[in-house]
Amino acid sequence: MLIDAINRAKSTNSEEIRKALVATTIAAGQLIMPWTGAHFDEKGQNTGIRAVMQQMQKGAYATIWPFDLAAAKVMYPLPGYRQKK
Repeated sequence: MLIDAINRAKSTNSEEIRKALVATTIAAGQLIMPWTGAHFDEKGQNTGIRAVMQQMQKGAYATIWPFDLAAAKVMYPLPGYRQKK
């Protein structure tokens, strides 16, 4: 998003880049994250984001939430340090 905003600002001036970022709207299908899109509100917050939770399982990160994107079930309680393999 930042590279796109700099290109649209046609400047390295921070205010021009900020204006370009505020004008940014990216559809969900164009993002690698499972967000509803990318758009910044008047406070500079991306209103299209949503959290993704991962848990270390069997030595690798596994998405556990949101459940419709989960690659593994939540492991709870987690095994103690000595029981981990």
